[in-house]
Amino acid sequence: DAKEKFQLLQKVISILGDTEKRAVYDQTGCTDDD
Repeated sequence: DAKEKFQLLQKVISILGDTEKRAVYDQTGCTDDD
């Protein structure tokens, strides 16, 4: 579904754009938002 893919993309962009969230993601493979 395009809407779901768009929402996932927005989430990825927000994670990669936030250095703190990115560091957590790199270490754990997930974020607190999950």
